[in-house]
Amino acid sequence: MVTHFRGRLFEWDVVNEVFANHDLVDLLGGPKVMIDWFKLAHQADPNCQLYINDYGIFDGGAANPHADAYYDTIKFLKDSGAPLDGIGIQSHFASDLPSPMHLLNVLDHFSQLGLPIESTEVSLNLTDRQLQADYLRDYMTTMFSYPNVKGVMLWGFWAGRHWRPEGALYALDWTPRPVAQAWIDLVTKQWTTDETLTTDARGIAPTRCFCGTYNIIVSTASNTQTVVATLTPDGSRITIAIK
Repeated sequence: MVTHFRGRLFEWDVVNEVFANHDLVDLLGGPKVMIDWFKLAHQADPNCQLYINDYGIFDGGAANPHADAYYDTIKFLKDSGAPLDGIGIQSHFASDLPSPMHLLNVLDHFSQLGLPIESTEVSLNLTDRQLQADYLRDYMTTMFSYPNVKGVMLWGFWAGRHWRPEGALYALDWTPRPVAQAWIDLVTKQWTTDETLTTDARGIAPTRCFCGTYNIIVSTASNTQTVVATLTPDGSRITIAIK
């Protein structure tokens, strides 16, 4: 499968929910077989980022055997030389919504393993539409604020193709719910930069932007030029020559 999709995917979930679904691991001799799976996947596509993924990690209070086992599994794989590139933490929530402080504590704990974290399979199975929107806003803001979180992935967006239709961003008739607007406002408005600047006498226009890929349009009295540039967390300096 990895060979078939080689060059078309940038992340691959190699091991998923092994805490609850470990029959295959047991039949094949125990946890060591997972090391082989990661090595095979890496061999099939060396450029793909390889992840492990599990649910229930943000759930509960301080005592969470599921999260403890997940941590130990990741440490075992990493210590054993498995080419593991990242940690997936699912976020399927219903009535029990973990606080931002609890989310940050879990992120702190798993970041000790020295691997990037991705928030995966986000779904909020709530019928209170305003609460759903407000919590997604707070959850997304918490994830976005944490330097070691590299991405957030929704587990579906339309009620007609969602495992929990109440958790979808869009209703069955494609009407956007308030939670959809919360996502759109953050991802396409608040966390992007749309700015007009004027250079100084040296032709320099410094600014502070969100990371991402931008169209930079430079205009003089007689000419206009557009350049596509990507801003990384380390910052970028772009030189544009224009008459």
